[in-house]
Amino acid sequence: MIMRVQSIGALHLNGLINSYAQIFFSQDKWYAIILLVLSMLDYQLGLGGLTAVILTNLTAHILGFSKEKISTGLYGFNAVFIGLSMVYKFHVNTSFLILFFFAVILGFMLTIWFETLFAKYKVPILTLPFVLTLFVVDLSFKTFTNIQSILPFDRFTLVLAEQMKVPWYNAVHFFDNTEIPQMLYYYLKTMASIFFTIVFWWERL
Repeated sequence: MIMRVQSIGALHLNGLINSYAQIFFSQDKWYAIILLVLSMLDYQLGLGGLTAVILTNLTAHILGFSKEKISTGLYGFNAVFIGLSMVYKFHVNTSFLILFFFAVILGFMLTIWFETLFAKYKVPILTLPFVLTLFVVDLSFKTFTNIQSILPFDRFTLVLAEQMKVPWYNAVHFFDNTEIPQMLYYYLKTMASIFFTIVFWWERL
């Protein structure tokens, strides 16, 4: 019994870590841990991604899908994007949590469907489940009366004010006004957008 629990724990720990590594087509666990820690610089976004991965891998395990794919993060890496983007786009409340749950499950279902559909052509599904899930969410969220999207004004005022309360805010934003070549700036900005953040220190990594 203890061995079984340890085996399941190891499976989900590997699946959690490798889900982050898969974002950059890697299996390096230290690289994945760095990405996970950096995503927590905005703790709400980070927890959104983390929760989505755990929920996805648990669903895959309960329904009897491939343990190898759970362990390697192939089911979980789209969930990282879904979790991050949902928390980035919407204010968190009870209604949001319900939508969040169904969005993650939809993303997993789309992952399985596209994987099956594309397998015979040996074509990777990449982030297609994430894109379609967010498309469905964008079309449907207005039917929920209690779910509010975070408007640009909210993002750069209210949310920013909330972020400034965390003790590491000044350290994270230390390089925000650093002058660098424009091409390098846009490259780093693109890297930062992968995790839905505008923190320059994160960009430089």
